[in-house]
Amino acid sequence: MNECFTYLYKSPIKEQEYLGWVTNAGQNNQPSVASLDGINLLDQVQRRQVFNFLTKNTFAINFWLSNAVFRTESKQFEKKMVSSGWDLAKLKPPGHSTIGFSGTNDTQLLLPTSIKQNDLHQLLSTNAENVYNLLQHEGYIKLPPNVRATELLDNIQEKILLDVGALMLELDNASVAEHWLRISNSDQVLAAVYFDKYDQAVVRSRSGIIEPLSTSPYLKQLDKCVIYLDDAHCRGIDLKFPPNAIAAVTLGKGITKDKFVQGCMRMRGLGHGQNVTFYASNEVHHQISTMSDEFTTKAVILWVYSNTIKSIKDGFMQFAMQGIGYHRRRDLWEKISDGASLTDLASWCEKYTEPCTPTLQQLYGQERVNEKVPIIIKKQFDNQAGQVEERNTFEKLCGSVVDHCVTYVSDMNRFAHLLDEEQERELENEKEYEQQIQRPDPATPYDPEVDPRLITLVVGGTTNGIPAFDTLSVDMKGTLFEKKFESRGWSPKIMCSSGFARVVDKTKSKNSSGYLRPIRYVVKVCDNGCDEIKYLVLISAHEANHLLFHFKNKNIQLQMFLPRIRPKQRILINEPCLNRPHGDPYLKISSELLVQLFMLSGTLYYDKDSDEREKVCDFLGYCPKPRTPEQEEAFEKRLINSSGFIPVKSRELLNSGCKFKKDPSPFFIEHHAARTRNLGYSDSDLDKILMSGQSEVDGAKNNDETNGGLFVCIDDEDGDTVPFGPAYSFEGLKVMVQEVFGGEIEKFKVPGKPVTIIKNERTFQIVLTRNKQELVRVEVIKIAE
Repeated sequence: MNECFTYLYKSPIKEQEYLGWVTNAGQNNQPSVASLDGINLLDQVQRRQVFNFLTKNTFAINFWLSNAVFRTESKQFEKKMVSSGWDLAKLKPPGHSTIGFSGTNDTQLLLPTSIKQNDLHQLLSTNAENVYNLLQHEGYIKLPPNVRATELLDNIQEKILLDVGALMLELDNASVAEHWLRISNSDQVLAAVYFDKYDQAVVRSRSGIIEPLSTSPYLKQLDKCVIYLDDAHCRGIDLKFPPNAIAAVTLGKGITKDKFVQGCMRMRGLGHGQNVTFYASNEVHHQISTMSDEFTTKAVILWVYSNTIKSIKDGFMQFAMQGIGYHRRRDLWEKISDGASLTDLASWCEKYTEPCTPTLQQLYGQERVNEKVPIIIKKQFDNQAGQVEERNTFEKLCGSVVDHCVTYVSDMNRFAHLLDEEQERELENEKEYEQQIQRPDPATPYDPEVDPRLITLVVGGTTNGIPAFDTLSVDMKGTLFEKKFESRGWSPKIMCSSGFARVVDKTKSKNSSGYLRPIRYVVKVCDNGCDEIKYLVLISAHEANHLLFHFKNKNIQLQMFLPRIRPKQRILINEPCLNRPHGDPYLKISSELLVQLFMLSGTLYYDKDSDEREKVCDFLGYCPKPRTPEQEEAFEKRLINSSGFIPVKSRELLNSGCKFKKDPSPFFIEHHAARTRNLGYSDSDLDKILMSGQSEVDGAKNNDETNGGLFVCIDDEDGDTVPFGPAYSFEGLKVMVQEVFGGEIEKFKVPGKPVTIIKNERTFQIVLTRNKQELVRVEVIKIAE
């Protein structure tokens, strides 16, 4: 209907055309729809009324067919240039071989004659192993006739659905996930995994939040998810299902062994703990019943093999026609390449192309004769040979194609006038866009310089009377991290030189976050006669190279540093052999300062043989899993946030030395991405700390047997979690919270402010915004009295 009105409004006689629709439907006496000027499709009541009288209106249907269907689908061209797999596999000079890979050898009889299947010796048993693994388990369920997608989901007991038979066409992938979540057990299933329209694996939680699977905590909790793979994604997808998982595999019409095995082998542990259950459509069940009296896995495999044999035999016609056409084009191209004049190009083009539009005589006027396939192919060969000058060469080339068909399908019959042709065409008028990308102005780099204070320190060789170096906040200035950087959480002993902080002119660059200088050289400074480091100075490579041979005072030492972005990687910072100057005393950096260097440099992994991880957690103020019984008790009492961050009021009780007032994870997530050039830190030690609380929605336990009371939490201006009752004021906004009964969501009243409610399994959040800026996020948790 939308397309009808889109084309109708473009018509010069739109009023007359619409009047014909109304007259044909007998709606002339209905004032609301009698005139086109009175139609408003945004009005749902009127839209439904218009749809009802246009549903079977022949005038409207013909108008839609003429403008939206035939104009596009009937578009044809006089000539066409054809290419096929034969062109990809054509013979090439020595050293330029065509090599391809296929996950199956079922179609090796249909490969172009210029190439051959060459199975690896160690993979020859793959087909038998796959069949053997499938035969280890019996699971077969017959579906009722004309089963709907929702009915199929209602009958499935498994958590994994491999739609090999394409029985879920009524719903898109997102609708399947939504419905499956709605009918599944909320205690056992927390989310649904599927592929969206952009072919990206995503996760939909019960609260309706959709996020990429690769960054979701459910990536390692697939046992708590229902997983749907549509027929297009039952090949080439590798998800790590639980070891004992059982998948439901749908069986549709004409499934071949290639598609069947590829779909079943999404279960990588098939036959070794993982299994499949087959759900056969009514049509498939009837076909299997004609081949076997028992509906077992063996019967299913026999049915699949019969489909495969039929599919291969049917493919010989296309194989032969593509081969003959390729050899004809190849013969013409060789003659063109020998040196055709420009005046002959038109005639060569006429010979090289093929007619695109078949006549009605060709389509329907030929005699309906049932002939052997080799005879049909030889007739087509004779027709093509008439367009070739060197018939002898052409016959020699095409002889292998005809002989191949005689060998394998000599007894196969089909109607001679039905020549299948598999085509891919672009039928839509494609608009061309010239994209102009406006990139930001290039940053203006500073010339390398050596900080005068650093020269005085190193060359002078004395630590007395040296002006203080820049703080870390200077290095963060002008970046996206500046507002999230809490200087109070960092040790004042860590400083940086002006040469380290000055990379680009931040006044001329809107965002200099991508120009942070990597931390590679550190100057350690201590007082005379004292082994304790007074302060560390981060310097640039230019400064280190300029002053390398001036480090002679034992109290001022240069040391290399390397962030650990791989497990068990050397960090160089505490290796005396890399110290400058060499010899005693060697100034070793304390664990407190080393941890802060880790977090500044983008370190992702920590030494498992030391207490680095514990020191990092203490610095960040995190209490990650696994927790001690005392920490779990504190978590239950809300002394530890759901993210694992320890608020200020609980640190003395939990002996935390963190100095950050707010949760520093937003800063470190963005800062590490910039430091590591978006290398990512999934599965790293840092990821396990910062994301330690994300696997649980909340620490409070939900008790469905009691209505309980309400416990509402909110982060105040100091970053602490403050409990409050049914009413609480924040920045002039008053949130009214009513009691919950029977698990229903309560109502909130915030006059004049947009309110968003985000539901979750154990909690829900109220988000208040002003001018698209989030002002406050309130988390409501139901607990037992």
